[in-house]
Amino acid sequence: RRAFARGARAVIAQGVEAGGHLWGTTALLPLLSAILEIAEGRPVLAAGGIVDRREVRAVRALGAAGVWVGTAFVATEESRAHALYKRRLLAASSDATEYRRGYSYGWGVGAPHRVLPGPRRFDPLRLLAGGARRTDREVWARRISLYAGQGVGRIARVRPAAELVAELAAGFAD
Repeated sequence: RRAFARGARAVIAQGVEAGGHLWGTTALLPLLSAILEIAEGRPVLAAGGIVDRREVRAVRALGAAGVWVGTAFVATEESRAHALYKRRLLAASSDATEYRRGYSYGWGVGAPHRVLPGPRRFDPLRLLAGGARRTDREVWARRISLYAGQGVGRIARVRPAAELVAELAAGFAD
């Protein structure tokens, strides 16, 4: 309501399924429905757990104007993520992510985020902004928690970003 009252022309409904930083605790579908009720025709994008045309179809059926996708793009050939980060995404199941609170670069203490947990409860996630870059040493990619949404378990392979975009767009064309 606040965003629309301040003149927002569009908003993103980010469900708790999303990877990375997230303040909300509501799942995407009920959140999207609630926001669409007050949007008065303004575009609402859906975010959280979206990795293929099936999720796009589902949020489109509710009235979403588009989607905001994160984790699936980390697992693309063009992504600057470390190769081990991509491999961890491919190996993960949808229930492998955790909702955590802590300090993360650029966010205050207690900022919530969803990650694939590293081997330690407290790890350098907070120093590296939640990802292992292509240029980082492999030891970092093995040790840190990595941002990932709950849709991670449905990512089957690293592929070109254009192929992922075509897959997502197909959900709007169907």
